[in-house]
Amino acid sequence: RDCSYGCVGFYDCMKACEFGAIIKSETGIPIIVEDKCVSCNMCVKACPQKLIEIHPVSQKFHVYCKSKDKGPIAKKSCDRACIGCSICVKATKEGGMKIDNYLAIVNYEDYSLTDESIAKCPTKAITDERVNSVVNV
Repeated sequence: RDCSYGCVGFYDCMKACEFGAIIKSETGIPIIVEDKCVSCNMCVKACPQKLIEIHPVSQKFHVYCKSKDKGPIAKKSCDRACIGCSICVKATKEGGMKIDNYLAIVNYEDYSLTDESIAKCPTKAITDERVNSVVNV
């Protein structure tokens, strides 16, 4: 909640979802119920922070950080912030990732991330820990 790019907890995404595919986690952060999601994009449109993205289920690696602050500033708010170090870009096949505004961006059309390239992220901002954002109920 210290990050100005994070969820503000207004639950606009939950209100916009007609399928009950978004629930409130124990920490108060909305999470997607994968089995109920139909990828209608209503939550994407409703999120005031533009945090929600639709990704292919087969692509399990995601950048969970959305901060566009420089590394030291981002790290003050979150120990898992992307610091824009480019290590992930260098460890991924050309075109698979890029850094934009100090933030790692996955190219889902040229998807080439691997366990090895993700393991190099020093802050674990890029991860396959799907339970952080997707839940199977």
